[in-house]
Amino acid sequence: MSIGLELIYQPLFDIDKLMEFYKNGFLDIQNENYSNNRTDLIYQFLAVILVAPILEELFFRKFLILKLLKKNKKITSLLISSFCFALIHIETPINLIPSFFFGILSGLIFIKTREILYSIIFHALINAYYLIFLVNATNYNNWVYNLNFNYIYWSLVILGLILTFVGVKKITSANNDSSQIAGTVS
Repeated sequence: MSIGLELIYQPLFDIDKLMEFYKNGFLDIQNENYSNNRTDLIYQFLAVILVAPILEELFFRKFLILKLLKKNKKITSLLISSFCFALIHIETPINLIPSFFFGILSGLIFIKTREILYSIIFHALINAYYLIFLVNATNYNNWVYNLNFNYIYWSLVILGLILTFVGVKKITSANNDSSQIAGTVS
């Protein structure tokens, strides 16, 4: 599901490049400079893969959703929590939609399983992919943008939708299956 989500996000982050490509018929690829300083990478690893998933999931899913569920329906609690999560990740307006969507999926995982560890692991995986892409940004961006938004690019986005959908179905059905099994055992 994490890989699927990253594939779905690509067009959202490429919106300006998509518009340029379809307006001009070509894409002017600019090399972006990312820090590969070892100290920066260690800090980013600790912050992005360990600290952020634990603290954010404990607050937005375990605390906020559970508090909201006391007075609201599941969908309302999920949407409010996801919106709040997206707001703290609004470095750019483009980031608002993927953060909101991630918040919904992570909240759904928590609501369906009642296990915060699954949401933390999902969050850490998403952030790990982000860090891998960041470290390899030049190579990755060159590869993606040299696809010129062709059928391979859009096939990857569709693959992302399929992986995410299958992941969500597995999570929601796994919880239902385990509750049915528990009911038949007792």
